[in-house]
Amino acid sequence: MIESKRELGNKMVEFECHRNLIFSIAYQMLGSVQDAEDIVQDCFIKWAKQNQKVHQPKAYLATIATRLCIDFLRVKSKRSDYIGPWLPEPILDHESDLIDQEGEKKDPLPMAIMLLLEKLNPYERAVFVLRESFKYPYSEIALFLERSEENCRQLLTRARKALNRLDDRSTIGIKERKVFVQQFMKAIADQNIEQLKKLLAKDIAYHADGGGKVRGAALNVIYGVEHVAKFIIGVFDKITPSDQHIELHHINGELNILIRHQSQPRLIICLDVGITCIENIFVIGNPEKLRHIKNQ
Repeated sequence: MIESKRELGNKMVEFECHRNLIFSIAYQMLGSVQDAEDIVQDCFIKWAKQNQKVHQPKAYLATIATRLCIDFLRVKSKRSDYIGPWLPEPILDHESDLIDQEGEKKDPLPMAIMLLLEKLNPYERAVFVLRESFKYPYSEIALFLERSEENCRQLLTRARKALNRLDDRSTIGIKERKVFVQQFMKAIADQNIEQLKKLLAKDIAYHADGGGKVRGAALNVIYGVEHVAKFIIGVFDKITPSDQHIELHHINGELNILIRHQSQPRLIICLDVGITCIENIFVIGNPEKLRHIKNQ
């Protein structure tokens, strides 16, 4: 019995060394903090029940996490019953502790990319995340998925084609992005619709995830600079009184906006900024998706 407790204790210590990596993989694949935490717990249960000697615990645990995520994605119900647009849960970078397979801290995927991952099937998503985000070699990915290396290469090719917007997109630097974010906030604060329209792409899309719990959240994606600008000015005139506190944070790897009400997170606004304009706006107000956001 003592030996069993000692073995379990050793397993717990080993598991904690790789907890962040497991969470990283699960969050990137599922887009949900809660679901990722559930995967971590399920992964530990499988790890604790493993009786055979594991020579490469990190690879073994990454394999379990990946396969659990694939199983989750294969059986989860479609979000047809979700009220309004669905967006991945945002995560503040200082709270994420995302690390790559070498143990180095890394930023989570931007909101725009995580939303695009919804287009992929579970195996395509797994290969994309493991290869593009975590830089795993095809040889390891093949072992994780029990597929051939060639098949994994084909899966990544298909994923990239489905996400072809990623290849065409021009990105801007941190300083340039900060200017866009500050100008966006100022246009809203000043209720200056003309200035706001200058920042937005003509075909901009506004995605608002309120989950049916936030008054004023758009129930459909809004397209076009005129419609989006009018909607933003109208909505934010009502939700940014003097008791709201607006903060800039690195959210999902990019500088974005957090609005608090009485110190509690109320809205997160993620801007998808291209080389010359804002191409998408993602607003998360569903309180269930903001519960994990902590005070600084």
